[in-house]
Amino acid sequence: MIVAVVGPPRSAKSRIGAAIAELIGLKGDEHIKTDNWKQWTYLRAKDEIVKSIELAMRAKPDRDLVISGMQAPRVMRQLARNGSVFADIVVRVECNEATLHHFYTKEGDEHKIPNLSRTIKATNTVIESWLEVARDKGHEPEVITVNSSIKWEEL
Repeated sequence: MIVAVVGPPRSAKSRIGAAIAELIGLKGDEHIKTDNWKQWTYLRAKDEIVKSIELAMRAKPDRDLVISGMQAPRVMRQLARNGSVFADIVVRVECNEATLHHFYTKEGDEHKIPNLSRTIKATNTVIESWLEVARDKGHEPEVITVNSSIKWEEL
């Protein structure tokens, strides 16, 4: 089974990918992080991740790999174009703007906030393009949406 974790920057993709890998018993090298960004988020998605894993275990149990990070959509699109590897499960992470702004500010990257909407739009375009390539090649991954937004009123 191949699980791809995708979404906007600072939305906890790598953290969610690591949680999925741990829950299904994968070793460190079976969780491929496509970047070295540290993404710390108050993770409110435990139930959704468990649900994702339960669904994933019913997919293709013969291949086990988790791919996460900002470059994951581009990597997966190229693999699909090559016809070599297709995701069985796509975990699409969503996150509200306030959470993203919080983590950009916390990590001293406020200067990147003005470009955030453009970055998110570009990322979504790549994700849609990748999924279209996969569908054209006869592969329709299951898409599960997880929301990693902070619920500010609970803090």
